[in-house]
Amino acid sequence: MNCDVCQDNPATVYLTQIVKGEMQKVNL
Repeated sequence: MNCDVCQDNPATVYLTQIVKGEMQKVNL
């Protein structure tokens, strides 16, 4: 799974947050 920011490097940090009842996943 690649980084959501650069779309190149492998993601090393996986964040999951709940905003207004919706789950959002961010891979950095």
